[in-house]
Amino acid sequence: MQARNSKLIPFVFFVVTLLTSYSVYAQEDEASGFKFGLGVSVFNINEYLYEYSEPIAPIYLTFDIGDKFRLEPIVGFSLRERFSQLSLLIGAFRKAPISKFNLLYGGRVGYSGIGETGSEMFVIAPAIGGEYYFIRNFSIGSEIQLRGMKPKAGDFVAVTHSSFIARFYF
Repeated sequence: MQARNSKLIPFVFFVVTLLTSYSVYAQEDEASGFKFGLGVSVFNINEYLYEYSEPIAPIYLTFDIGDKFRLEPIVGFSLRERFSQLSLLIGAFRKAPISKFNLLYGGRVGYSGIGETGSEMFVIAPAIGGEYYFIRNFSIGSEIQLRGMKPKAGDFVAVTHSSFIARFYF
């Protein structure tokens, strides 16, 4: 019984810390330079044509840390009767703010798996992009990547990838 409680207490502490720290950041986003946003890839023709691309309309979880750095995980999946796909990528970007525009450069790494074919691959993608703030809480941007993918069973694949992204900030 005591072993179970010893594992539960750190977990509860972690959850409480996470929840309370997020509310503090939300109240002080201007002073601390922390900003959280949700984004979606509005349109990318490759997502409809090429099987190694991430699923249609992946979700971008944007974490701006100060005015010089961005962490941006991407989560995307599709579930169908006989086909499933999952993409988990994380991006790290340097930001160069210019008035209402941010120039972004960095890269993404992660995993993409396709259920029907059993194909799983490691993804690495240097990227450059930008976003324009129409208002404080909304931006439209784009990103260009040179995506390298290595399936578990297969040869290295290199493709270009571009996205048109709408982001909402809280």
